[in-house]
This record gives sequence, structure tokens and C-alpha cells, in this order.
Amino acid sequence: MVNSSYPPRHDDLVAEPIVVFKFLGSGSGAVLNISVMSALVDVADENQLISGDRQEGILYSARTFFAKVDHALGLFLAGVVLDYIAFPTDAEPGQVAGSVLFRLGMVDGPYLILPGLIAAFSMPAIELTNVVTQKSWQSCEPKHKQ
Repeated sequence: MVNSSYPPRHDDLVAEPIVVFKFLGSGSGAVLNISVMSALVDVADENQLISGDRQEGILYSARTFFAKVDHALGLFLAGVVLDYIAFPTDAEPGQVAGSVLFRLGMVDGPYLILPGLIAAFSMPAIELTNVVTQKSWQSCEPKHKQ
């Protein structure tokens, strides 16, 4: 066992943290998804201001395509990582070596935070203020009313 202070496998205390963290993760994912879709509308408005064309379909389809590429790449890299850390293919619950679980935890924890940190630190480079949004919306308003 990796940590003897953790409750036994069938104890009710095991499920509670899992449910709480799943709930928090799902809520965060929903907020992230809504934020991305909302930002794409602002990008479509800005694109219309610059080019005169409304291209929401292209923007949303490009987002969907790259989301699928991201998922496929993630699955591929997960397989590579499992091979690299020598995770056993016929593992029984509770029988995986502690060193393998530690390596898995290092990949699943600190290393997966890096893309999120890169995204968070690059967000200030996006110029999206109320003035920019209002200017974009006002220039697109006649076409919105059609």
C-alpha cells in the first residue's frame, strides 16, 4: 500500500473525496467550455469588423476539429506514458508497485499542469476589453438585425 493513512478500500470515506473532486472537475470543465464558446463569438465579431465577413461556422468547426486532434493526441500520449513508466497490462487493483504509481502520479499531476499554466499566462496577451467589444458589436449591429 502506498499510504497507510488512507482509509481501507471499502470504507465510505473513500468515495466522498472522489465525488467532491469529480463534482469540482465537472463544474470547472463546464465553466471552461462556456468561456471558450463565448470567446469564439467575440472572435467572430472581431473577424467581422476586420474582414466584413461573418464566419462563425468556420471558427466553431475549427475549434471542434482541434478538440478532436487534442483528444487523439492525448490518448496516444497516454499510451506512450503507460509504456514508458512500465505500467503492467494485467494489473490487479492494489497490486501495482509503489514506484510505478509514483511515476504515474508525477505524469498525471505536475506535468499535466504545465499546458494549463502556459494557457493562463498567455491570456493577458489577448486584448479583449469592454471598449474593443463594444466597438466590434456596434460595427456588426446592422448585420445582426437583418
